[in-house]
Amino acid sequence: MEPEAEYLTHHEKILLRRAQGGDRDALGSLLMKHERACYSFALRLTGTQSDAQDVCQDAFSRAVRDVGSWRRVGSFRSWLLSIVVCAHRDRLGSERARRHRERSHALERKVNRATGMSDVERRELRRNLDVSLGQLEEIYRLPIALRYEQGLNTAEAAAVLVIPEGTVKTNVRRGLEKLRELMTRKGYGAAALGGSAMEAALAQTPKASVPASLTTFIRSLVSGSVAAGKVTAGAGSAAAGSLALGWKLLAGISLATILGAGGFAGWKHLRPAAAAPQAADQRPPAAAAQAPGVVITPRTHHAWAAFAEIERKGGPSVAMLGGQGDVTLLVPAEIRFQEVEGRKFIEAVAATRDLKVAWVRDGKCAVLYARCPDIEVDRIGKKLASGNTATRREGAWLAGWQRDVRVVSLLVKAAKDADAEVARQAVVGLRRMGWVSVLMLDATGIELLAADLDSRDSNVRYQAASALGSVGGEKALALLEKALADKDKYVRSGAASALGSVGGEKALALLEKALADKDKYVRRWVAYALGSAGGEKALALLEKALADKDKYVRRGAAYALGSVGGEKALALLEKALADKDKYVRSGAAFALGSVGGEKARDLLLARLAAEKERFVLVAVSGVLRTRFRGDPKVAQALKGFKLPSGPKSRPTPEPEPPEVF
Repeated sequence: MEPEAEYLTHHEKILLRRAQGGDRDALGSLLMKHERACYSFALRLTGTQSDAQDVCQDAFSRAVRDVGSWRRVGSFRSWLLSIVVCAHRDRLGSERARRHRERSHALERKVNRATGMSDVERRELRRNLDVSLGQLEEIYRLPIALRYEQGLNTAEAAAVLVIPEGTVKTNVRRGLEKLRELMTRKGYGAAALGGSAMEAALAQTPKASVPASLTTFIRSLVSGSVAAGKVTAGAGSAAAGSLALGWKLLAGISLATILGAGGFAGWKHLRPAAAAPQAADQRPPAAAAQAPGVVITPRTHHAWAAFAEIERKGGPSVAMLGGQGDVTLLVPAEIRFQEVEGRKFIEAVAATRDLKVAWVRDGKCAVLYARCPDIEVDRIGKKLASGNTATRREGAWLAGWQRDVRVVSLLVKAAKDADAEVARQAVVGLRRMGWVSVLMLDATGIELLAADLDSRDSNVRYQAASALGSVGGEKALALLEKALADKDKYVRSGAASALGSVGGEKALALLEKALADKDKYVRRWVAYALGSAGGEKALALLEKALADKDKYVRRGAAYALGSVGGEKALALLEKALADKDKYVRSGAAFALGSVGGEKARDLLLARLAAEKERFVLVAVSGVLRTRFRGDPKVAQALKGFKLPSGPKSRPTPEPEPPEVF
């Protein structure tokens, strides 16, 4: 029977949200919750405690670096275990790892035949299983360890190993057959290995004792201001006599200092500069001619909200290679509430995380990325160009974990490789980088994306449909029309959102059709998309959306009107301010802040005087204070203004209102 999938508890969701927002204590709690599982799995992979500890330290360091971009695909534990696999594989090429494998493969113990087993005999069976597992090839050992020792189901194990579920099942079955052969040679018969006896023995894994130094290392990662003496004492008491102690302590102390003084930016400064020349076709896109200047005054600390405002005003679109999240990019305090040109703003935000900016499509698009050493890009390029299939597979796998724009073209080419596994690994890597960024950098990737729309995985189809907004053109519109007919509502909503970015008469015609979708969730995203499309027809459709029976559709339409602007939009927002639902009225208030001008101000002041609902008054007064700061009429109206008393905690709308500019 499959083990049940692991779901995040409410407390874990809160911890994860805080961790992605930069709370190191919350991140430490999450890592320590799963450190035993990670360590026992690493012990299974490496065979020695010292190597398992090294792999875990590397994995936890990567988790700290990448937690901001984690998205719910499988469980958080399966994500950590996938990082452990990557850290282990990165170490396999070392001489030390090769010597260890040679010693492990030579190790065998003589045991007697087991019939009715006592506790002692059962423990001996477990020890021999451990030895035999170490003799299996990795493609069999890893899925068995994940399924039986870590308790993951087939889907989660597939997510950890980035392989199809069918492959996991096949490798588990074949691995168990090979394991039975090895155990038979050691003298075990059907009584010990028959039926589900061996699987039960595999599941009864003794809990590994996590070294105290590993716990100390996690604390040093998230503390930000740990004294060197404390880290040394904690690790030294737990790993006295270990030859690897020096570098482990240094790594812990250094990473703690880095996190306290700039996080990933500090880590990147320590990476060695590469001296190897790079091929001409692997250079990042040169800075293109600057698009027409767009000036904004950021009134938010969320960089992605500011990026959206730049795009709404006709400036460049922004994407980040490897996934984006507004919790990971923040607006520098020194440029908040200051007028700044869009291009300079994007570069300033990227600099806070030591990211590079690739300007593409004549400066109309910006892709943020983390540059990797030139020698690494060159090594991947050589592997992918190799005539050896196994080498190309390894190259595709390695390329998929990079976050450098120079690797994208290599993966797009590898996705058309004659070997199916090379092509599959390349496509998985492109998905990991994010189709929006990939298509900005290489428009030929749309053919690969089109294949994803036929995937059986609805999440893959959703990501593909959402990314088509960054392409435009007849091909993209045809694919989006197909996605709008998808049976999954999230795929249809992703397609609607993309149509708003594409714009044009055909896109509006498709949005008009989608506005009649039977699912209210899809209609909400259609309303948001109409704000991006703009124009008279979009206004007519938004007026229709304001009459929808679902309050969230009406609220989405109110938000969207703030992006369209103009006299007709103001007239519709005046109507939305009188809606019976408080969330719609608050949405209209935020939209008026985006439109600006005297009429918008007067409508907000009138609502401030007439509104009785505390929730709406919070929105109205907030917009007036931020968007109309310094206006004499606003200052007079807010003088002595007090919010009416209300509940200790107010309900939060879903989705949350966007920031106001």
